[in-house]
Amino acid sequence: MLNILVTGSNGQVGSEIKELSPNYPYHFFFTDKETLDITNERL
Repeated sequence: MLNILVTGSNGQVGSEIKELSPNYPYHFFFTDKETLDITNERL
């Protein structure tokens, strides 16, 4: 199974992908800038 990370999941495109995701055989991970901090090395 293919894993797909969707950043900006609260935006327009991310919301649409979230709505359509059950129709696809992929494993989606949804995140936004509040929960994904790529500047923090400890995470």
